[in-house]
Amino acid sequence: MAHNLSMSFSSGIGVLLVGGSIFAACGLEETGSTPNGTASSSSSSGESSSSSGTGGGASSSSSGTGGGASSSSSGAGGTAGAGGAGGGTSSSSSSSGGPLPNGAACQTVGECQSGFCENKVCCNEACGKCRSCKLENSTGTCTDLPIGADDCATEGLLCDDKQMCECGVSVPPTGTTCDAPWVNGPTPGSCVRKCDTQDACKVGTTTCPAGFDCIVECSGKASCSGNAVIQCPDKHACTVICSGEDACKGNNVNIQCSADGPCSMDCKNAAPGTCDGGPDLVCGNNACTATCEMMAGKPTLVPNASCGPTGC
Repeated sequence: MAHNLSMSFSSGIGVLLVGGSIFAACGLEETGSTPNGTASSSSSSGESSSSSGTGGGASSSSSGTGGGASSSSSGAGGTAGAGGAGGGTSSSSSSSGGPLPNGAACQTVGECQSGFCENKVCCNEACGKCRSCKLENSTGTCTDLPIGADDCATEGLLCDDKQMCECGVSVPPTGTTCDAPWVNGPTPGSCVRKCDTQDACKVGTTTCPAGFDCIVECSGKASCSGNAVIQCPDKHACTVICSGEDACKGNNVNIQCSADGPCSMDCKNAAPGTCDGGPDLVCGNNACTATCEMMAGKPTLVPNASCGPTGC
């Protein structure tokens, strides 16, 4: 009986097809073919191989990972497939990169390379009061806060030019030119209201302009008396000078200091009765000072929560 033969040899492995059956041999290096079928080489180095015959049939396959080999075969009733062994899996890992550099957000000192976490960022050193590590253009470096910064635990205290929390400090004014009836004062950023005629500022409220230190000069007779109200500017210094006759006379006179700016009332003895009747000096949280020359009368100091109330 005649048999159709097909042989395939590669890399030391041979496959012999005899009458539809598959045999394997080792140590052969030749390839061949018969009219009834074709064969292709199979590799032992992890490459895949396949073999097909003329007869249709079921097929099966298996595969391995890593250094294994996979193969598939189809033919009349034939099955073949052996997965490679020893395949591995891949993995990856990441880390935070270690301690954080200066300027990075932090919650505890242990997160920072420097060992300092100030204002919730890693910093080059400990800052303390009136300094910050989170200012614009200097994040990560401890920098002095500006004069008047509110970085103090006690109400009314503000940062001075030595990075100390002090009573009586004001925010530097930002205004440049004072609008009428105010005129530019003796220092940059200050405005003066000259109540230099009789009853000049007696009626209504005199409100200091925002962004300026404020000086109200009550030099005219009864100029700031009666029901006069003087409203000091927020955060900035305010000074009321009473020097005219009966200039600030009466208990309905009301000098209202701002919550955060220092203010003072100065009762001069240039004329009689300057501050008679006890005009009110109503303090805010900052320094609040009344000064009185002899026979000038005394204002009534309302201290409130002032960090430094000082009466005559």
